[in-house]
Amino acid sequence: MRTITEYITADTIMPLFFRYPRFLLKMDLSQTAKLLYSLLLDRSELSQKNGWQDNEGRTYIVYPVSEIAEMLDKGSTAIKAALNELDAAGLLVRERRETLEASHREHKHQEEVERLKRTGFTDPAMREWTFENDNGKCPQMHKAYSYVEQWERVSTGNYGLILWGNVGTGKSYFAGCIANALMEKEVSVCMTNFALILNDLAASYKDRNEYIARLCSFPLLILDDFGMERGTEYGLEQVYNVVDSRYRSRKPLIVTTNLTLEELQNPEDTAHARIYDRLTEMCTPVRITGENFRKARAREKMERLKKLLNGKEICL
Repeated sequence: MRTITEYITADTIMPLFFRYPRFLLKMDLSQTAKLLYSLLLDRSELSQKNGWQDNEGRTYIVYPVSEIAEMLDKGSTAIKAALNELDAAGLLVRERRETLEASHREHKHQEEVERLKRTGFTDPAMREWTFENDNGKCPQMHKAYSYVEQWERVSTGNYGLILWGNVGTGKSYFAGCIANALMEKEVSVCMTNFALILNDLAASYKDRNEYIARLCSFPLLILDDFGMERGTEYGLEQVYNVVDSRYRSRKPLIVTTNLTLEELQNPEDTAHARIYDRLTEMCTPVRITGENFRKARAREKMERLKKLLNGKEICL
């Protein structure tokens, strides 16, 4: 601990100190209570830096009485009395340690979920693909719930899904609901598509193996719009490398595709056969049915526009 034993000069290094708010000078508090407030005020800066706020946005401090007593060289009884003084004066609000720790755990949980969604989704819009936002028009959505509820068994058994069906029936949304729900459980998920993967691989020629290894490190990998990527020899080879690497990682894979089950089971050539064979072994096909939500959304938009134009119909 640095102390000052000589006269202060321009070069004197000042010792560490606590801030002592001026309003304390006029308050009817014991010196222990005033000193304790300065200590807690100093401690609150650490809480601010760590982002420790409760559900109402208030910064909180986790500071056991025993540690405060040791810091101020006081007995626990004196510290408790000083805390009561500060509480009565309205300078702090005390909560049980269990409550504060629960709030702290929730804050850390939300930070982790945010990190997972920031790194796991390639499109911010995917954050909105949740069970809570579901319109209830997908007859198969209960399977998504079950997939999340049974995640430990799904993960251990390496059970993947091929979500297939007509355009606009909600296959990507179905997969996004699973991804968001698992991230809320702090399970790391990557949801991307082969168009982005191929672009990334082309841009990182020397680090392709590392890039694919990273994709395969996620407990769940979701490949959206499978079959829409370039059908070049290079493209198909890279698609196979990703699918095969995921196969060998023995971790679940979910694929959404507009391909029919017949097309997956009867590929047009050997290059596609290698890929589809791996997929159908890893993943169970689930047909997603229902109304084309894009057409439904377009109709709703048309109706809103008609009302906006005073009921005059127009052709779009």
